[in-house]
Amino acid sequence: MRSHSSACSGAPETEVAQNVSSRIEGLHSFRTPDWRAIEKQSRRLWAISMLLLLALSTVVVILAIGQAGQGSVVLGTPVPRIGLLILVSLFCGMAVWRERRLHKTTTRLLEEKVLTAALLNRLREVGVLLDTGHNAKLGLELGEVLDTILRGALELLGGLTGSIMLVEGGDELKTVSAVGSGQAGQARISFGDGVAGRVALTREPLLITGTFDWEHYTDVPDVRRAVSAISVPLLHNGLLLGVLNVNAKPERRYTEHDLRALSLFGTQAAGTISSAQLHDTQRLISRQNPFQAMHDTLTRLPNRALFFDRVENSLARRRARMEDAAIIFVDICDFQRINDSLGHAAGDEALMAFAERLASCVREGDTIARFGGDEFAMLLELVESEEQAISTAHRLQDCLEEPFRLSDGEVQLSSNMGVALGGDDGADADTVIRRAYLALHDARKAGPDVIRMYDPSMRTDAGKLLDLENQLRQALAQTQLEVHYQPIFALPTRRIVAAEALLRWRHPDHGLLPAASFVDVAERAGLLDQIDAWVASQACNVAHELDLSSNQEDAFSMHINLPPRRLQSPSLVEEILGVVSSGQIDASKLVLEITEGVLVPDSPLTIRSMDQLRSHGVRLAIDDFGTGYSSLSYLTRFPIDIVKVDRLFVDGLAKDNDAIALLQAIVRLGHGMSFDVVAEGIEQASQLERLLEIGCDYGQGYLLAEPLPSDDLCSLVKGQLH
Repeated sequence: MRSHSSACSGAPETEVAQNVSSRIEGLHSFRTPDWRAIEKQSRRLWAISMLLLLALSTVVVILAIGQAGQGSVVLGTPVPRIGLLILVSLFCGMAVWRERRLHKTTTRLLEEKVLTAALLNRLREVGVLLDTGHNAKLGLELGEVLDTILRGALELLGGLTGSIMLVEGGDELKTVSAVGSGQAGQARISFGDGVAGRVALTREPLLITGTFDWEHYTDVPDVRRAVSAISVPLLHNGLLLGVLNVNAKPERRYTEHDLRALSLFGTQAAGTISSAQLHDTQRLISRQNPFQAMHDTLTRLPNRALFFDRVENSLARRRARMEDAAIIFVDICDFQRINDSLGHAAGDEALMAFAERLASCVREGDTIARFGGDEFAMLLELVESEEQAISTAHRLQDCLEEPFRLSDGEVQLSSNMGVALGGDDGADADTVIRRAYLALHDARKAGPDVIRMYDPSMRTDAGKLLDLENQLRQALAQTQLEVHYQPIFALPTRRIVAAEALLRWRHPDHGLLPAASFVDVAERAGLLDQIDAWVASQACNVAHELDLSSNQEDAFSMHINLPPRRLQSPSLVEEILGVVSSGQIDASKLVLEITEGVLVPDSPLTIRSMDQLRSHGVRLAIDDFGTGYSSLSYLTRFPIDIVKVDRLFVDGLAKDNDAIALLQAIVRLGHGMSFDVVAEGIEQASQLERLLEIGCDYGQGYLLAEPLPSDDLCSLVKGQLH
């Protein structure tokens, strides 16, 4: 069965060729722009402009002098003057046209970089999901991974429909994941047939523009038919895995920048797909092989399922004989360091060596299992007391002290251990294992090479969360919550022009806690709206105090983070204006920071709320710019006043020329579109120096000032007025 004739669905080449209004271009048809080359062209253009203007001025002066000395009337006649004026005008027009073209190229390249970052960020989430599912034996299917990759690409590229086709039989593509009306599941095409087949044959990404032959899409209305599409190969280590196809929404027109971004995404996605295929193969083999179904494929130790079964059987036997057993959980401290420094192959070798060492240190009849990652568990039979279990754990640590010999040398591994006894209170296998894991968690907090014995004071995670929720309610009643303010500076003058309100909890036992450590608990407890309203009220009060002591030249604004869920609230505008009124500040002094990803749905309610807030004078800022969306076009659709560039871009300033050029382009874009640009996360003097060089006006970060209590902020702001 042939696939449908949309260009990115694998249409036969003849079907596309019959339609003269469609055009197919490969990635090699486009010259990859370079930041430095664009900058060089811009400087050269203005240098030539200055030289020519200087030359024209010189000619005019010389002729004028000659006219005065010889009585010539050459310049006095209108023809030379008009000609000279036309020449100058033409030259100026050409210079402006060239500069606008360079600006347009820079903007598009910036959009490409932002799109690429968003796509790769989405792919990292898929990779984490895959690894977590594999380690936890959750059975994440290949189809789920492919669907997640495809939907992420469609969302960020504004796609209408799409598909992923994988290689089958060496010379065929088969559709294994499809999204959107008209996508033909299980469709097959041969290499060379259709656009997808051409991509598979040549391994070159293709951009298709124009009208497609929609013969096989009779169920899709004309107004929803794509006129732009991209098809890219999925290559991993030189091996073709398949083809990713994306058809644009009717209002979207893909460009060479989208093609380059999706091409890079396809290369990275192929690695994730390869891992998912490997996991799928391992699951298939394990279903056919009972041993593999119950053992870890790397270390050959029992896996989680077999360990649970053995613990359950052991506890049943121990209770019948009034005997005891023990569970010891073990993990390797800072194991990620080995993967980062020596590579994953060395990491696997270290895990196998660690497993062999553990097995050599326990008695025959005891069970060692790998739970995933760098975590191992042991079942010790016939344990007489807690002292014996702890003694065994110490003996194991002594056994693990010797360095582990790998192919590339030796490594020293330290470990933490959590111990729990089973059988004394009738606890089941799940309870005893969970107790040992809680003891391990307690040992991790104490540092490397620590052993902890479980005791009832180690509460379950659910108990801890419930306790934290109760403590948070008390914190609200006892005014333990605080608002700290991180100043935002005008970089050229180092003057504070604004501050961002940040929630903190001064916990009686744990000190000052950031919002990230308890905001999820507050949301589950239904306290977040109350807390948000309190933060906004406190921030406006501080802004009012500072406004009384400032003048127009030193106008101060207060930034408040607006949670994503609030932007969808019909009462948002009324609530914000109420806060402004009660705080007795001008609405223009309030800036609401909105996370970039919130704008992706582009709902009418979101746009209406933003327009209403803006009409009342409230200013709007995009927070974490560059991490959540794919195009800069929404900056023209939404009423944005400020863009806060994510620290991801600032971090690369000291060592990455591309990061410098990218941030410079964002700053220029801001100047051109009349919004302010704030660089977040400035922590090094070299970053500040670079930001000043590229003309960034505003910045925020620990190098300039840490978040401060309100009194300290007021003292700083008032101090700079004198």
